[in-house]
Amino acid sequence: MKIEKLWRNVRRSENCRIFHKQVIDSDSIQEKVEEHGIFSLRKEEQPVLVIDNIQESSDSQHNTVSSHLVRISDPENSEIRFEVSLLENVSGFSTDTSTVIVKYFSEEKKELAEEKLNHKLFPREVRDVSIPIKKDLQAAFFSIVIFVNRSNRLNVCYSGFEVGMNKRGERTETGASKKVTMTVFNNF
Repeated sequence: MKIEKLWRNVRRSENCRIFHKQVIDSDSIQEKVEEHGIFSLRKEEQPVLVIDNIQESSDSQHNTVSSHLVRISDPENSEIRFEVSLLENVSGFSTDTSTVIVKYFSEEKKELAEEKLNHKLFPREVRDVSIPIKKDLQAAFFSIVIFVNRSNRLNVCYSGFEVGMNKRGERTETGASKKVTMTVFNNF
């Protein structure tokens, strides 16, 4: 499946590879993709997005992958969730972070604001990311932009994109919380 089917805009430097690693049958996925791209699919159906920027490049183009606009159905309690993992890096030539820009749009699809978020990554460790949707903007849509600087020599993958209920909001509504009891034995 072409990456452009699931993502609205893809830009890459000359030596950067951006591709999907297919996990399940791509024919069934193509039928389900709507105008929301990657967010149209359940987490289990999504291919893994790989941005391989290990090779040195003299190109001035940064590497970006932008999602389609996604309607915000419940701005009070929604959050954007995904997983990210650092597969490989070039020591001394990489900043081991994931950079994601969340853009908010009005009902007329005009950009209202954007928020840049960086998340520290560790090799071969999956990081679960949750970004609460800004409710004070009263935006109707959002999109995300995954950004890898052209000089940041790393190989990173993303998966499991979804919009869900804010976990903090769910806990407050139900009033339930986890209780941990710890017993410590000291021998003197």
